[in-house]
Amino acid sequence: FPAIANSSLASAVGAYDMQFSLNGSSWKPVSNTAYYYTFNEMKSADSIYVFFSSNFFKQMVNLGISDINTKDLFNFRFQNTTSPESGWYEFSTSNTLIIKPRDFSISIISDEYTQTPSREGYVGSGESALDFGYIVTTSGKTAADEVLIKVTGPAQVIGGRSYCVFSSDDGKAKVPFPATLSFITRNGATKTYDAGCDDSWRDMTDALWLTTPWTDISGEVGQMDKTTVKFSIPMDNAISLRTVDDNGWFGEVSASGEIHVQATWRNIN
Repeated sequence: FPAIANSSLASAVGAYDMQFSLNGSSWKPVSNTAYYYTFNEMKSADSIYVFFSSNFFKQMVNLGISDINTKDLFNFRFQNTTSPESGWYEFSTSNTLIIKPRDFSISIISDEYTQTPSREGYVGSGESALDFGYIVTTSGKTAADEVLIKVTGPAQVIGGRSYCVFSSDDGKAKVPFPATLSFITRNGATKTYDAGCDDSWRDMTDALWLTTPWTDISGEVGQMDKTTVKFSIPMDNAISLRTVDDNGWFGEVSASGEIHVQATWRNIN
């Protein structure tokens, strides 16, 4: 069975953060002598596979373990149960792990730099939309390969389209409002998504990003990219003149929601 040679790392990781197998499909967790293969089982295989979880490497980074020979990281241990007095036999691999920590991040904030931006308006023909401006920022060694955005909040599908739902204080009136996400692309065109609080990701990778130099925690030079996006709720759509139950309404309605972003980097050296 394999055993982690670094005691601090062994304490930091879970049993399933390192696993081993003779066929690459049936795995055993690394947990001292609790899990092992017998000599006869090993004779039937020509390889041994070792799996490391992402948390295993995260804990290595947290403990400052990097650029290490695997022989100093873990070894394989054998015990002769026929002659226990002969003790343990150990052998190590000769590979080297080079870990380069990278700092990647994405954030979204109101262009008013407030955590809870709000708007109010009136419903009817010619009324102005409720517009919310946001700044999206990514940072990493390179530009993100993919950036996605979505809107969450009370919603209902009407006629195959998702709408944000505003409610009265007593909950009796529920009014549908369309909503959109829009941004300027690198080609200078405006891309608009129908985003009625439906919790669905939209791609904004092709937005017009402003790039500036940036240095990550490892001292590597990277880049910071910024762009803007607008979330808009039209107030002049006829569907908002009636409730989701198709009744007339008057008074005040309100809603709150969230905008989420995520970024993906691939093939980073």
